[in-house]
Amino acid sequence: MLRVCPKSISFPDLNGSYPLHHYVSSKSAVTSMVLKLIKAFPDALMYQNQFGGTPASIAICDGNSSVETDDLILALLNANPRVAKIPNKHGYYLLHYIGRNTKIKSSTIDFLISLHPEALYERNIYGATPIFLAMYWDAPMETIRNLLEAAPSAVSIRDERGLCTISSAWNLFVRKTKVDAENKTNRVLGNREMMQRAELPFDLEGEVGSWWEKMELLLKASYHNTIAKLPEQKQWKILHATVGGNSPPNLIRFATKLYRNQLFLKDEDGRLPLHIAARNEIYVSQSFEPKHKGVPMLALLAHINRNAVTDKDNDGRIPLHIALEAGKTWGDGISQMIQHIPQILRERDPITNLYPFMLSAIAFEQSSELNQKCNKIAQGQFKQKDWRMMTVHERYHQIERIMEQSDSDKFNTVSVCKLIFYEEAFEKFGIHVLL
Repeated sequence: MLRVCPKSISFPDLNGSYPLHHYVSSKSAVTSMVLKLIKAFPDALMYQNQFGGTPASIAICDGNSSVETDDLILALLNANPRVAKIPNKHGYYLLHYIGRNTKIKSSTIDFLISLHPEALYERNIYGATPIFLAMYWDAPMETIRNLLEAAPSAVSIRDERGLCTISSAWNLFVRKTKVDAENKTNRVLGNREMMQRAELPFDLEGEVGSWWEKMELLLKASYHNTIAKLPEQKQWKILHATVGGNSPPNLIRFATKLYRNQLFLKDEDGRLPLHIAARNEIYVSQSFEPKHKGVPMLALLAHINRNAVTDKDNDGRIPLHIALEAGKTWGDGISQMIQHIPQILRERDPITNLYPFMLSAIAFEQSSELNQKCNKIAQGQFKQKDWRMMTVHERYHQIERIMEQSDSDKFNTVSVCKLIFYEEAFEKFGIHVLL
């Protein structure tokens, strides 16, 4: 056909697809023919059809059907490396599609990353990064490794709903949605059943075991900003990483069950999981996530290991000092820590030399950080479409309501900590106070 009508290869169909677009998605596609089509009309490499697909993106997305998938993709990339830098109308770069292909080799993924490493941090119109989508599509372990080795910090980038990759991966695996097909619903229920029975990591088998290995990589990338072997002075503790990341409460509970012994182990800074949780921000659930009705995470960790409440890190700080400095309030688990051992309110912070109630009083957030936090909390209380339909004034009212509640929580925390502090002090000297 090329000999008879060589110009036909330069005409697109009604969808804007050239012959090269169609050929690379064929099950019978071979690299030698791809090279001939490229030679005949190289401009086709850079053209997007009306769906936003280039020949390279189509080869990656639909290439699982061809026996020469990897060679096809390499041929397209080598012919014009600039194609890796072209996003489609939805903000997808080639790396966003990489998780859909199970046949592409690790070396080819590394080559694609080298062509445009910035794409690893780019979000599409839904806010998803390549690693976010790779977990969504349940990409092979090697693909996950390639992406995390090149850009470990991308794990913490949030989508438009406020979810990072770890939160999304957890929800997809254990939560049944309204649009789930029956087979997927049964899979989710089976996942939950195995996870409920599991007491140790070795109890996770098959699909659940493979998924948890990927979750470990995500947690390590998030906490240590690398998935490589840690220096000798550091030891990998998955529970510390889970608590230290912005993990959903149920994920932390699951990790606590599997790695219960790590509740009593300190890291290189002398910190137990309770110290780390005290510093970390409180997880804000979105409207589509199950609302957690249990005790706060600080309270849970303090209940399991009560000695941790008075344990000091390498700076001589107890978890209460860290939690109050981080802006934690009475309802965030401060009350339970004090109930276990009220005497900790008389413990001065060695860094600031302040008593706990003083730390609580001076704890503050920058106005931009507070506004961002309150905006996230307010948005999480509504369905995404309902939030979008609100006027600016209505959104502002909801954010203001959260800010007022935050101020009230802080005031109550300072007041109660101060009251108990003086009660403890008076009792120590045999003075009784009538309230």
